Amino acid sequence: MNLKYFKIPFLSTLILFGACKKETIDLDKMPDPDRNYGVSIPLAQVYFTMGALVEKVDTSNYLSIEEDGLIVRKYYETFEMELESIVDLNNVNYSIALPYANSGTQGSNNVSQTIINKYALNERPEARYDSVYLESGLLNIDNLNYPAGSTGTISFEIPELYAPSGSTFNYTANLSDFTPQSFNLDDYKIQFSTGVDSSYVTLITNINIDLPNSPGAGVIGIDFGMNDLIAEVTFGYFGNYSETLLDSMEFDVFDANEVYDAVELANVYVDVNTKNSVGCPFNIELDSIVFSKDGSLPEELELANNILSIESATYAQPVISSEQKFEYDKTNSNILSIIDELPNWVTTKMTATTNPEGNTNTVNFFHHYNHLEADLGIIFPLHFKAEDYQRVDTLDLDFNEEFGDSDLTDALDHINLFLDVYNGLPFEITLESVVAKDGNDIDIDYLIETPGEKIASAVPDENGHVSETVYSEIILTLDKDQIQKFKDQDMKYLVLKTKGVSYGAENNGYIKIYDDNVLKVVLSAEINGNIPND
Repeated sequence: MNLKYFKIPFLSTLILFGACKKETIDLDKMPDPDRNYGVSIPLAQVYFTMGALVEKVDTSNYLSIEEDGLIVRKYYETFEMELESIVDLNNVNYSIALPYANSGTQGSNNVSQTIINKYALNERPEARYDSVYLESGLLNIDNLNYPAGSTGTISFEIPELYAPSGSTFNYTANLSDFTPQSFNLDDYKIQFSTGVDSSYVTLITNINIDLPNSPGAGVIGIDFGMNDLIAEVTFGYFGNYSETLLDSMEFDVFDANEVYDAVELANVYVDVNTKNSVGCPFNIELDSIVFSKDGSLPEELELANNILSIESATYAQPVISSEQKFEYDKTNSNILSIIDELPNWVTTKMTATTNPEGNTNTVNFFHHYNHLEADLGIIFPLHFKAEDYQRVDTLDLDFNEEFGDSDLTDALDHINLFLDVYNGLPFEITLESVVAKDGNDIDIDYLIETPGEKIASAVPDENGHVSETVYSEIILTLDKDQIQKFKDQDMKYLVLKTKGVSYGAENNGYIKIYDDNVLKVVLSAEINGNIPND
């Protein structure tokens, strides 16, 4: 596949930044230069490892180090399906209207009757509820109507409804002292009775009323209700319930305002990691993953395998979630050709369906706070090739402070600046040196002529690891006129501008950046001339 080169800031974040200085340098396998240190003046040094700088140079928290030490850039967005309707308890509202007619005979005006009603609480007939622990709900009894002067009792019983104490719900009232009743059902339990397509509770109403003489004809009435039932946890079988999630995320990995290096990625990964805390299995279908860029047509990721089965969570305290994931890369999708267009948005549509096998003997469970979670990740390993990367380092070199003595200036002939480079990066580098007033004010007029030799690349092994650094010496010679010019202009910094090619790029090879890749540059000076001894 021919890939267009593109700019990525995550690489430049690691390859381009101001010098990081340390007082103590401790590097293994570092050769010493063949130089008499008695005539050189140490001035400054640059030292860093990639891993040590991950958190320091990347404030986005998108850089991370994998178990094998490979540094990767990750973008993750978490999407949640709340699944609030997977358990939906119906309200129960019931009005009794029991007709009566006075026989006119003394002592024969008793109304005694038992009324039994069943109320299905499952909204979806394919769902079966075995038991529910309620978080909240209200049971109301009011609007009792009967002839004036009547005596007796009215009672209600729901054998499936259990109070926190363990007793079933039972309420009896005398007509003479009845007032509207409201029962808080927090922490109650319903142990359902079941029938065909029905998970129900039974309301048993017992009426035993003695009517007054000659009341005429009429109706004994009362209202009953169970409303606003919210399940804390439900057990049963929830059938085939489906919910679709459509969501988007923006990622700025191809921000055109941060252009420092041209690279070609070896691979890009799209991960969809699913986490199920619901007590039933799911089939998750990735309907689409679409990448787009502002003002351009969207491109859809080719999904060869877009259905994932995820097992039920395990009931425990706390619930043990189950996890599964999709992974797409260049081997099973068109992700590289999509990334070639530098997208900055991705939109995902997925549909989750419960109990795909349809096994009605399965016991599901659901807490009202359970959800199905999907983490959409776009992962860019620092595994690439680069044919023209650029890097800038700034070292302190105050010419007035270091070489400002007038006797020294008069006596010197030239100064050699030594750059001892210990390269543990898999890049071959060419160097350009500039002096500057500050790190951002770089004027080409102050370019220092360099010998032109390249800084040799460290050699990675078959796994991409660098085990030894490569030493190179670069000598920058400044004559007397240059020193005076740099002093007059109050130059304070030596800016090292480097360009290079990743190891093996000419043979289409890819390198990896690991957390232990290291680079060290030591700057020292040798003064030449008729320097006085005192």
